[in-house]
Amino acid sequence: MAARPRSRKNRDLPPNLYESQGHYQWRDPRDGKRYGLGTDKTDAINEAVEANLMIYNLQNKLRLADRLQGADIMTLGNHLDNFLGILKKRELADSTLRQRGLQIGYIKDKIGDLLLSRVTTKDVAGMMDSYVHQGKKATAVKLRQILNDAFNEAIAAGHIKDNPVTPTKAPANKVSRSRLTITEYHQILDAIGDQQQWVKNMFDLALVTGQRRKDLAAMKFKDVHDGYLWIVQIKTGVRVSLPLSLSIPGEGLILEEVISRCRASGVVSKYLLHTVRGTNKGAGLKPGTLSKGFSTARDKTNLSWPGTEPSLHEIRSLSARLYTDLYGKEVAQAIMGHKTASMTDLYRDTRGAEWITVKVV
Repeated sequence: MAARPRSRKNRDLPPNLYESQGHYQWRDPRDGKRYGLGTDKTDAINEAVEANLMIYNLQNKLRLADRLQGADIMTLGNHLDNFLGILKKRELADSTLRQRGLQIGYIKDKIGDLLLSRVTTKDVAGMMDSYVHQGKKATAVKLRQILNDAFNEAIAAGHIKDNPVTPTKAPANKVSRSRLTITEYHQILDAIGDQQQWVKNMFDLALVTGQRRKDLAAMKFKDVHDGYLWIVQIKTGVRVSLPLSLSIPGEGLILEEVISRCRASGVVSKYLLHTVRGTNKGAGLKPGTLSKGFSTARDKTNLSWPGTEPSLHEIRSLSARLYTDLYGKEVAQAIMGHKTASMTDLYRDTRGAEWITVKVV
């Protein structure tokens, strides 16, 4: 519905400012409440303009006055574009960089038109709350991390002095995906049935190496030499060399033997995990295919979980826990390729799926 035309005497006044018998009033369009501004027209206009900027959330956006005063007119959106260039120099994986580009786009859509120097903690908190209210706590947490990093870069470049993200609290994000216990692992493994041999090899290879699905799919026989399996992790670029003697005795797994079973498929292939049927015999398998192999076997069982059912990635977490018990936290961290112990701790967290055994000396 179109707004009602203003009367002749109010037509030259800012929006929401009215004059009656020489007295000026500003009307708040949000609730209709009126505020007296006295009889001085100039003062009334100035106060009305300031109030309008506030209620329309324009006070932190780039305005003509900022340009006239020669103020730093870099917006948060401008800085985030520069920040994306900084991320590219960090040699992140292509998939990670694409994800960061999308996430930066989310931030720009919300508050990208604010002046970088005027972004407040309230602005940041408001953006995060909008995602929390949609049930997207994980997204809110990640966007907060990105903004925190971006503002630290702005400080380093001399654009601002303080980081408005620092006082905010990261939303508590409870991970709903269930962990995989060793008992459940065996039950899923037993359910493989008539699935292709690569599925069994994938289970064993995932558990004994502790690597991500993309790295499992990329493993080649030429990477096995000099007594090691040499891996350059796709996500992080971390280089990991696993001794072929690496083993999980309780599961009867030795890395060298698992690789030998992959080689004994009867099909010539350069990939450890490969197809043995159809017209593409010997072809490597895509990460999504590996996940499908796991979920197909998982869904054949009668197992149920309180949260989201575990995915193939949970074998990596199980591997971290087994290696920690066998050889200690530092060895597990090296096998996972984690740069920090805190990341390994996340994988070792059972999320209530296993009993904690007290070891008495």
